[in-house]
Amino acid sequence: MQKLLLFFFLFPILGTAQDQIQVNNVDNLSLGYKNGRKAKVCNGNVSFSQGDITITCDKAYLYSDVNEVEANGNVFISQPGTTVQGDNLYYYGNSKEAVISNNVILNSEGSVLTTNTLRYNTASKYGYYNSGAKIISQRDTLTSVFGSYSGFTKRYGFRKNVVLRNPDYTMVSDTLQYHVPTSTAYFYGPTTITAQNNIIKCKYGWYNTETEKSLFTRGATIFSKKNTIRADSLLYDRTAAVGRAFGNIRMIDSSENVIIFGDRGIHCRNGGLTTITGLPLAKKAMDGGDSLWLVADTFNYFSTDTMRLLAAYRTAKIMTLDMKGVCDSLIYNVTDSVINMFYKPVLWTETNEISANYIQIHLRQNQINQMDLFDSSWIIQEEAPGHYNQIKGDTMFNHFKDNKLSQVMVISKAESVYYAKESDTAYTGINVISSEKMRIALDSQVVKKITFYGAPKAKLYPLNQISKQERTLDGFMLRTERKPKIALFYKRLPQNIPESE
Repeated sequence: MQKLLLFFFLFPILGTAQDQIQVNNVDNLSLGYKNGRKAKVCNGNVSFSQGDITITCDKAYLYSDVNEVEANGNVFISQPGTTVQGDNLYYYGNSKEAVISNNVILNSEGSVLTTNTLRYNTASKYGYYNSGAKIISQRDTLTSVFGSYSGFTKRYGFRKNVVLRNPDYTMVSDTLQYHVPTSTAYFYGPTTITAQNNIIKCKYGWYNTETEKSLFTRGATIFSKKNTIRADSLLYDRTAAVGRAFGNIRMIDSSENVIIFGDRGIHCRNGGLTTITGLPLAKKAMDGGDSLWLVADTFNYFSTDTMRLLAAYRTAKIMTLDMKGVCDSLIYNVTDSVINMFYKPVLWTETNEISANYIQIHLRQNQINQMDLFDSSWIIQEEAPGHYNQIKGDTMFNHFKDNKLSQVMVISKAESVYYAKESDTAYTGINVISSEKMRIALDSQVVKKITFYGAPKAKLYPLNQISKQERTLDGFMLRTERKPKIALFYKRLPQNIPESE
């Protein structure tokens, strides 16, 4: 990038203000007039010099009284390290201003500038063009309508329809500035950077051409094949392939209808891993207008060509219209629609409280299809205030229909307590059952059939003949205080979300 920008103006063009323009060679010299001005008319193999600058052309008018020269035809300006050619030149020797026009080509340090008109003042070391230019340097090609250079600040500026191309990316911007001492390019106004795997858009940013570190702000957005990331600011280290996001983060995976919000994030391109903190919130759009919501202290989102995986750590909470849950951590395989909940997970579905040491939820068509419970598994259903149906065992396989529990298969050390009814309101007693295995069929949350395996122990107690203590299984515990509230999810939701999200 530095070589792309360091070359394209005469630097410096012509000596000091006291130097007179000297005629080195001419085939035919005569006195005449040009536009009413007295001039030395030079024709054929014309050569001038001032300081370390040499000017050659086919024809020229030298205005010795004002130390100016007008040159035409095959104009060629040479200076150590720099050459400029064009059809016409007007040079002001006293002010050190040069105007080169028509088919201008400047060569410097291996870079080539082509434009229609180029102006430069060697005294102020400021040059510019305003008729459009193309600059080619090694792997880079830059075009713009306006361009300038300040030798004092070592800053280059390009404006209007700025396009920078190289094999790795293309940048389109309204305004681009380059600071030589820091090797940093600054871009202002709507800017789009298109690379092989992503597109970056912002309204302000910078890029260090040596360190390959960059910053994008003001509507910063990265579009990739896998997802879109928006934030107040985005920092990217191209060498390390690591990006950081700050403020109002929105990571959108449109292929899986997933949006993740947060305040801080880090993305490792090579591993396909994005970590989001700062009160993160995930939203997964589901069929029927429902959504699956997830909050935690930290999210890790793995994105590959074949899989999307969301890991939530430290006090993870989940919510849909029909379910709420809490656990220490969980892993949501978005691609396979499987949710794994770890360390004392608890779920609430309608009237059921479900708990175990490990829970796996299988979704089908964005509804709960199966829920597997492992180690110290419980299902508790409030039959009436202070009265609970209970199912307990080591392992449970639970099937759902229309998001409602329809069948429970208890494997090993199965126990249950449920209130038997003759009708919707008339209780016949309380069934206390234990067996090695047990299958329970339900309809609308009501037990319809129980199948026992092994040597079951079952007893029906009249309501007035069973103690309050006997109505609950050993280890019975309600965890209602852990149930997440809806407000917890919505307060993390940013305001004014676009309808497309």
